[in-house]
Amino acid sequence: MKKLLISFSYLFLFTLHSFSTPLPADSLRCYKKELGDFSFLEGKWKVTSNYLQSNNKFDTTFGKSTIKWNPDQCSFVEEFLTTRGDHEYKAKGIYTFYSVKGMFQKLWIDSEHGALLVYEGVKQDNGNLVLDVNIRVDSKNINSVIRHTYFPPGKNSFSFSVTRSVDGGATFSEVYKAHYERTN
Repeated sequence: MKKLLISFSYLFLFTLHSFSTPLPADSLRCYKKELGDFSFLEGKWKVTSNYLQSNNKFDTTFGKSTIKWNPDQCSFVEEFLTTRGDHEYKAKGIYTFYSVKGMFQKLWIDSEHGALLVYEGVKQDNGNLVLDVNIRVDSKNINSVIRHTYFPPGKNSFSFSVTRSVDGGATFSEVYKAHYERTN
């Protein structure tokens, strides 16, 4: 009886809580309040990107992204496609909330860099979701931080920027920005 009461209480509390955009009904086993902070990502998107080239000038590209809820892994999965220069650029992202650490996580791999990066971070008081990855390669004297900042979403759009620090996080400069417009 006590187990049933605890289970009912948990279900009752879960249904009382409202996300800015609710997670699908099949996500009960994945429930973490914070995971709802990623739910704005879900959809099909037209993406306008500006990335810093080696000549220190930004290039604008247009691409597309599809982000879906994956209840089997309690995550949102992104398939991203655009161009960079004269070639195709593909990337895959996996977004989740790791409750043990109390951190949002983004796993990212792309066709440009050949690196599998895990960004971690928190939602700040201003609503920005800030995720960092530290890259340190002592043999090449590299100690950098790459930061993805997701700004509070609009009704049918969201934006994020990528900044890089080459001094271990003391200062940052923008290297990429993207604006997503919903197409579905």
